[in-house]
Amino acid sequence: MRKLLIALLLVIVTLSILWIAGSLYSVKFADEFIARQIESSSVQSIFYEGTGVSGILVINDRRLSLAPPTNAPSWWGEIHVGSTKENQLAIAYGGKVFVFGPLRSGDAQVLSADVPQSDTALLRKLQWYVPWPGFQNASFRLRRNNDYQLIWKKADSSSLEIDWQIDAEQKTPHLIDVEISDASR
Repeated sequence: MRKLLIALLLVIVTLSILWIAGSLYSVKFADEFIARQIESSSVQSIFYEGTGVSGILVINDRRLSLAPPTNAPSWWGEIHVGSTKENQLAIAYGGKVFVFGPLRSGDAQVLSADVPQSDTALLRKLQWYVPWPGFQNASFRLRRNNDYQLIWKKADSSSLEIDWQIDAEQKTPHLIDVEISDASR
């Protein structure tokens, strides 16, 4: 019985330390299981404002930064957005490229594309069920964070998922993850 209580205490202490010192990546993992969808809307078109590295994606009137996280690990790479040889809007990260769709003509500083009919693109807003510790207005409190999540799937089974965490104080989204799978390039 004593060994069981000690083992249980060690598990509780370990989980508490992970919970308090948890990084955005452990939060992202937990988020897969403990988040509820607040709103979801299909993406009709996407705009990119920037010079090719980082910049801003404008999705359904939401301005979402592609700047790397402030506490990004050393392996975090740059996100590039631009046009392909086929004149399509694309994003590149981690050696993979994801094509959004054909570019619309217009301002050279703002690249834009419509979602092809064969693609499925959603922008979701999620709220975590489990509160995480943090400081707000110089005081410690538990808070439920919100995320934006862009999920884009193509008919050829390639997909893109980009996640942003919404800062509780400033109400601005910060990039936390980019995943391109089954990329064609």
